[in-house]
Amino acid sequence: MNALTKPSQGLIPHNMHEAVQLAELMARGKMLPPHLQNTGDSLMIVEQAMRWNMSPFALAQNTFNIKGKLLYAGAAVHAAIEGIGAISGLINYTFKGEGLERTITVSATRKGETEPKTVEVKLKDAITENQQWKKQPDQQLCYHAVRVWARRWTPGVLLGVHTIEEWQDQPKEIFAGQTIDAEPTPLSTAEIIGDTIPDRVMEPPKPKGPTIRQYLDKLHDTLSACHTEWEVDAVAQSEDVTKAVASFKGQALDDLNALLAEALERVRQNEEAADEPADDEESAAS
Repeated sequence: MNALTKPSQGLIPHNMHEAVQLAELMARGKMLPPHLQNTGDSLMIVEQAMRWNMSPFALAQNTFNIKGKLLYAGAAVHAAIEGIGAISGLINYTFKGEGLERTITVSATRKGETEPKTVEVKLKDAITENQQWKKQPDQQLCYHAVRVWARRWTPGVLLGVHTIEEWQDQPKEIFAGQTIDAEPTPLSTAEIIGDTIPDRVMEPPKPKGPTIRQYLDKLHDTLSACHTEWEVDAVAQSEDVTKAVASFKGQALDDLNALLAEALERVRQNEEAADEPADDEESAAS
């Protein structure tokens, strides 16, 4: 059984009072991710750990805060399916083929049944521009396919839960629009600078995407919610930011790169500052 699913019995709350006490204890832990260093958000992890029958401290280390949304690692979902008792035995993965035709089949037998349920996913149907798909395609296929399997065959396990892989795999609405994607329309330049166009074309108006300034403002908000280098890197490698880097020119591209660089520097400084007390204590001890 996965280590995530082996909590100490002393860490499993039995009522609301015990859950709040544990959340308050967790919130004071400096080794936890910054987004959980408050009682309210830590209580969310305690409650989820109770539902998934796993250590809240281990689960906490497999969470992320992206734009104010709590996301879980794909490994936590795998552990939850096996640890909560939704299936008999373990989840099985089978691979076949190569390249974009490489296929993964996920199979597991739901509790009380005898025949396994399966889901098959091809790499070409799941791959995104996120760099992790290039570095470890089989592992990303596992995360993707087990999530698909769970949402189809044991949806209760993932009730209200979203994974970091889902966030990376899906284009964000705030990054979509004509000023970022594909070829600009004849009206896009005027839309960006705010000019009006004389009557000249009798065509239905096309949906407007965000202007470059609006896009950069939204990106700034997203990066401001990041607390670790990993989170900033996830934003930088997302499909829509990659498209923006490829299509922006001149000052717009400089501003985009500056936002990414500033965010990276900020989280590094915060992480260094968080480490300083421990360094001082070690120096005093020596």
